[in-house]
Amino acid sequence: MTIDETRPTSLPTGKAINVSSTLGTMVELGQPVSNRVAIGLAKTIPEEKLVKELEARAAEEDFQADKVTLLHLLEDYPTATFTFGHVVDAPARGSRHGHRFLGVASSSMERLEVGERIQISIRPSRNGFHLPTDDSKPIIMACAGTGLAPFRAFVAERALKKGGGRELGPALLFYGCSRPEDDDLYRDELDEWEAEGAVSVRRAYSKQPDASKGCKYVQDRLWLDRVDVRELYAKGAQLYCCGAGAVGSAVEDTMVRIKAEVAGCDEETAYKWVQERKGDRYYSDIFS
Repeated sequence: MTIDETRPTSLPTGKAINVSSTLGTMVELGQPVSNRVAIGLAKTIPEEKLVKELEARAAEEDFQADKVTLLHLLEDYPTATFTFGHVVDAPARGSRHGHRFLGVASSSMERLEVGERIQISIRPSRNGFHLPTDDSKPIIMACAGTGLAPFRAFVAERALKKGGGRELGPALLFYGCSRPEDDDLYRDELDEWEAEGAVSVRRAYSKQPDASKGCKYVQDRLWLDRVDVRELYAKGAQLYCCGAGAVGSAVEDTMVRIKAEVAGCDEETAYKWVQERKGDRYYSDIFS
């Protein structure tokens, strides 16, 4: 087959490639699926009870946070019909939804043999999605799950600068994950940097909100600590958001609410204000 695609893609374009090689080495069925894909798969299940079960499961707000993959769904619902179903060996149903998630990139790297060649691409970061050149400028970071990656780098750099005697502006990191003991990524590292004064971390645990002041999602924690947010923003802070589309939308909606409360205006006016700040003091890196 030949892929003719003008948008960025990790697959070879403009030349004939082998279908089996593409599906075997270049496409990852272990990638978490979107709600839309899960609902589409539900429509192919012959059992009405299971259709409703999967549709309800896909409609949950934290469906994507659970990192459900296509393979997981085909294992849970083996009667679903799917284009690649004939190459999937679906095991007995057993207990549902208790999957061990294997990271896409790390699992692929682990399977490689020494000397194998892999295809990679390097893309520039989004314009403005980097630390301010002025170290004294405050920053506010909001993310969930793997959206923590760029902010871990941000805070690591701030910690190095602070260790070298540089004066830094305040930094808030709002981070959403499932549970403290499950996926509170780099907890020890972030705690150490927080103790050094490089950042103040505000967490939200979707499956254990009682451990995060009742906040389930990152937008809930952002709203709870809105006084700190608006004070830093009034002092010139830059706001960064990284995560899935749902995270980006929720953070934006919360910033609209905060602005409306501070300015005493309607949400339409606040929304326009937020949009005007994008690319200036509000930067997002959103992935599907």
